[in-house]
Amino acid sequence: MGWEKKSCMRFVVATAVSNLVTVLFVSTYALSMLYETSFTALFISRIPQYIVTTGVCAVIAFSLYYSVVTMMMKQHQMA
Repeated sequence: MGWEKKSCMRFVVATAVSNLVTVLFVSTYALSMLYETSFTALFISRIPQYIVTTGVCAVIAFSLYYSVVTMMMKQHQMA
């Protein structure tokens, strides 16, 4: 009924794509302009941070989604 559960992999991919644009490229560019450093050097040093941030964000998003969908499915079954 629209509340079907999604796989965790969909959350990892969605988070990775959104973080790739915002966290890795845009903020790295802004930091390189702010501190007048090389974009490439800053980009390479921020890749490990991007990987960790993406994993944490995906786990949080999946946990929130899963808890809300589970709650909605239980309410739908009671009605």
